[in-house]
Amino acid sequence: NIAYNAASFLRLQPFFASKGIDLRRHQRWSYALTNVGSSFRAFKRVLVFALSRLIATSVPTLAQLLPTWQYPTVWAGFVIALITPVAIAGGLFQFHLAHSWLHSNATLYHLVHKVHHLARYPIPSDAGTESPLEFMLDEITPLTLLGPFWLWLPGEAFIMRDHRTGHTFELGNKQLRAGEEGPAVHHMLHHTKNAGNLSIIPYDKLFGTLMDSTKISAFELPLPRE
Repeated sequence: NIAYNAASFLRLQPFFASKGIDLRRHQRWSYALTNVGSSFRAFKRVLVFALSRLIATSVPTLAQLLPTWQYPTVWAGFVIALITPVAIAGGLFQFHLAHSWLHSNATLYHLVHKVHHLARYPIPSDAGTESPLEFMLDEITPLTLLGPFWLWLPGEAFIMRDHRTGHTFELGNKQLRAGEEGPAVHHMLHHTKNAGNLSIIPYDKLFGTLMDSTKISAFELPLPRE
């Protein structure tokens, strides 16, 4: 995030200035709050582990489920490959429901989620500007409580990669101009319009929250000053 902020400042500063936004100040604020969010995300690992020890005591181990357990590495790789799509789909489904709740409940939006939407034109470090409540709502899933750490981590890592991409306004605007679809333009439009596009395209289609990007014009970014 530090490297991106430094490299993109000259490119983005004229656009942010035209919107009355101090980009340097936003970068500092966003980075500081993201560090708080990252600290909670690290603590979440400990919290999830503690909760899983309490909840999953009756869940059989993989060795019990597979009495012929002789090649643990092979089995582990197979199970991770099988579970990762489930972890991604389940995690994003929970995120969609939680995100919808945060937007539909005026009290929750103004007291909790509004801070995240201060980033109308998001930069990657805005991906972490969430409160502990928001992290818990969309990241503590049934799989994280009932499955071992190594089982659900790849799915979460995939989600986090797209989450960061979705907070890159510069990339999202480029995709919008080219008529492309992807995490960047999808979530960028959610921030700039503060409506719709609550998670991923399939779920947004299912719940009727998909925005028609073909009817939205890309932003014109002024050229950097020499």
